[in-house]
Amino acid sequence: MTPKEKRSLLKTENSMTKKSISLREKRKSQKIKAILYKGGHCEYCGYDKCLNALEFHHLNPETKSEIISRLYNKPWKIIQEELDKCILVCSNCHRVIE
Repeated sequence: MTPKEKRSLLKTENSMTKKSISLREKRKSQKIKAILYKGGHCEYCGYDKCLNALEFHHLNPETKSEIISRLYNKPWKIIQEELDKCILVCSNCHRVIE
């Protein structure tokens, strides 16, 4: 591989890394926004310490059109419509409900 090819490959890798970081940041930002929209804590026990432990539970599985985490790259209005079908619970309470 020539030095020029190596530089080109490094630029491509750096570009891909920046895109994945940007996407990760956007998804995290959307999750935080969704958690705040639903009250910021588990509706059953009040847990609010770790964002990763908070999950969305669809009250009626028949009305569920998509998993919330798959919508984070969609417009907020679409996410909000799906969130309105859910409650926010911690992972422990979610396991009890299920």
